[in-house]
Amino acid sequence: MCLLLCLTLVGCSSNRQKLSIMQPAPDTQSTVNQPAVTPTASSPSPGSPIQTVAKVGDARLSLADLTPAMIEASGGQVLAEKVLTLKLKEKLGKTLITQDQIHTERSYFVKSLHDNPQVAEQLLAQLRQREGLGQHRFEDFLFRQAALRHLVQDEVNVTETAIKQAYELKFGPTSIVQIIMVDNPTQAVKILNRARQGEDFGKLVQEFSQNQESKAFNGMLQPISPADSSYPAALHKAIARLQVGQISDVVALENGFAILKLLSKNPRQSVTLDDVKASLAEKVRRDVEQMLMRQLASTLLSQTDVVVLDRELNMSWQRQRKNLPLERVKP
Repeated sequence: MCLLLCLTLVGCSSNRQKLSIMQPAPDTQSTVNQPAVTPTASSPSPGSPIQTVAKVGDARLSLADLTPAMIEASGGQVLAEKVLTLKLKEKLGKTLITQDQIHTERSYFVKSLHDNPQVAEQLLAQLRQREGLGQHRFEDFLFRQAALRHLVQDEVNVTETAIKQAYELKFGPTSIVQIIMVDNPTQAVKILNRARQGEDFGKLVQEFSQNQESKAFNGMLQPISPADSSYPAALHKAIARLQVGQISDVVALENGFAILKLLSKNPRQSVTLDDVKASLAEKVRRDVEQMLMRQLASTLLSQTDVVVLDRELNMSWQRQRKNLPLERVKP
C-alpha cells in the first residue's frame, strides 16, 4: 500500500528549475539555480573521527559502511520525499505549518485506515514498520500532507453535483462481477468460449487473467456503481446488459480485453440524501483536497530537475522515477 503523496510522478517540462541534492566537487561547474543540500548534523565533517554506529563482535561499523546499501535499498524513494519537502517549503515562503495542522493530518490519515480508532492505530503501526516509517520520515510525511492541504485550500469547491454523486456511489445500486483481463483479442475469444461451455470462471481467471490485483481475489472486483466514473463506459454498458450468472462478450478496454461474469446485483440502500448530506460533503471535500494535493505535488516536481551527483543514488533515483505511479493509492 503506497503512502499518500510520499512520492509523485516526476514529469517533463520545458522550463525547469534545477535542484542539486549533493554538493558538487570544487572543479565541477554547477548549473543549478538553488543551493545544494547541506550535510546533516550526523554527517561527519572532513577529517573528523569515523563514528561507530554498530558493533558486530569486535568489528565496528560506521555510517559509511551502511550508506551504499541503504542508498540501493531506498535512496531514490527518500530522495523524492526530500525533494518534495524542499519544494513545499519554498512554496510556503514565510508561512509556517503549525503543530495543530500536523496533528490534524495524523488524525485524517489514521481515520482513513479504519473507522475503529484502535484498529486504525494497529494498522498504522504495521504500515510504519512495513514501509520503514520511523519518526523522521513519518513527521516529514505529515508535514508534506499539511503543507499541500494548506496550499490548495482556497481551490477546494464542494458542489451539490459532487455530493449527489458521492451519495450514489455509497448508497445507490451496485453490481459485483468477476473479470478476466488479457491483452490479446483472439485469446479473449477462446477464453470466452470455454467459459460459456461451462468451465469454472474462477479457474479461468487464475489461468489466464493478466490483472494481478483482481486475480488475487479470484477476479472479483469491488461493488461497481453505475455512477462510478473511474471505470470505463464500455465496462458499465457490458454490466448493464447482463443478468446474474451471465457472461459478457469480449469488452475492448484501453488497457486490454475483458470478459465479465455478473455475480450479483445489490439494490439501492434505504438511506436518504438528507440523512447523510453533511458527512458526504465532508468526504467530498477531503477527496477534492487529495486530488488537488496530488496535482500540486506533481506540478512542483515536474518543474524541478534533480541533479544527482552520487552514482549509486542516481541509479536508485532513476529506478524510482521509472516506477512512480501516475496517482497515489489510498492507504
